[in-house]
Amino acid sequence: MSTKGEITRGRLLAIGVNIISVEGLTGLTLGGLAAEAGVSKSGLFAHFTSKEDLQLSILDEAVRLAGVQVVAPAMHVEPGLPRLRAVVENWLGWSTCCGLRGGCPMAAAIFELDDLSGAIREAVVARESAWRGFLTGLVREAVKCGHLPNQR
Repeated sequence: MSTKGEITRGRLLAIGVNIISVEGLTGLTLGGLAAEAGVSKSGLFAHFTSKEDLQLSILDEAVRLAGVQVVAPAMHVEPGLPRLRAVVENWLGWSTCCGLRGGCPMAAAIFELDDLSGAIREAVVARESAWRGFLTGLVREAVKCGHLPNQR
């Protein structure tokens, strides 16, 4: 059973993901999130230690949502090309399927933060690298299954 604090944190993350899907990370303000969630700015800090912690937590929530919508269903599909296709098909429009008002928060963050430095940028790069690694693994699996030619 979730505590009231866990429920509130989850609601703040859901609202935050929705905001960054439309406005991007730079469009996420503490005041805007607090107002939309119906809490005070200081109430946000009962759940997050800093704005950076909030942003990282929201990015983690976006990754979690994508995992539920894109990756998890594909893992039940036959390995190889069928699984790769399932991931790509699930990825197209996944944010809309999750009820987000905008596009993919991670894709937006990659472009939005491409000329910045710092912990948030590093987190976005690491998550993008993990995604590319996952896709590369699926392609390798499809090659191993004989579904795609080995181009080496």
